[in-house]
Amino acid sequence: SGRAIVFYQPGKRNLAAFPLEEEGRALFYLFDSLTVDPTIRRAGFVGVADYRNVSRSQISTKQQRHMKALFEVMPIRIRSCHICHPSPVMSYAYPILKYILGRNVRLRTRLHFGTEQYVLHELASCSLPRQCLPQELGGEVTLNFAQWVANRSIVETFMALDEESLQHSVQQCNSDDAKDSSNMAGDLNDALGDDDLSIDQIFPPETSNNGIDDTTRNVNGGDVLLTADEARRA
Repeated sequence: SGRAIVFYQPGKRNLAAFPLEEEGRALFYLFDSLTVDPTIRRAGFVGVADYRNVSRSQISTKQQRHMKALFEVMPIRIRSCHICHPSPVMSYAYPILKYILGRNVRLRTRLHFGTEQYVLHELASCSLPRQCLPQELGGEVTLNFAQWVANRSIVETFMALDEESLQHSVQQCNSDDAKDSSNMAGDLNDALGDDDLSIDQIFPPETSNNGIDDTTRNVNGGDVLLTADEARRA
C-alpha cells in the first residue's frame, strides 16, 4: 500500500539521558523525513509499538501530547497504531493515553495481547506480515539505526548542495538579465545616434485600437504621437 511502518520501543527510553524536548525533536525529524516521499505522504504510516518491559517512569503523558501535536501539524497521516505485548502498567495508562491522543488515533489503535506467535498472527491479519516487521518483534527485518543515520546524513548533504546550486542559478540568472538589459540600453543609444537608420527601425510601428499604425518620436524633449506616414516624411 506504500505506507511506512514506524517501530517504537518505549521500554528502551532513557529520559535521564534524553529529555522529552530532545525526544520531541527526534520525532519531528523522523516524521519530517517521511514526508519527503510523496507516496508515504499520500498513504500515511502505520505505528507498531512493543510495550514489553515498560516501567511506569517510561510512560509520560507529556510525551504523548508532543506526539499528538506532531500528528496535527505534520502533512502525514497515521493510518493505524498497533500496541503489542502491553505490560500491566500499560493496562492502567492506556485508558488515559487514548483520550490524550484524540479520537482519530483512538479509533485506529489496537492492542495485541498474548504470545509472540499469536501477536504476529494478529498483525498479519492487519496486513502486517512477518516480512515487514522487525526482528525485535519476531519479524524478519533487521533494524540498523547507525546505517539509517548515515543514509540521512548523505541525503541532507545532497539537499544542501541542491539548495546552494539553486541559489547560485538564481543569482546567475539575475546577473544575466541585468547584463542583457544593459546591452539593450547600449544598443538603443547607439541606434539613436545613427542617422542612417530609419524611424521604423528605431521605433517599430504598433497598431493602435482604432487600426491606425502609429509611432512616437521625441521632438524637442517631448513625445509626439505621429502616424507611420508622418513619421517617414519627418
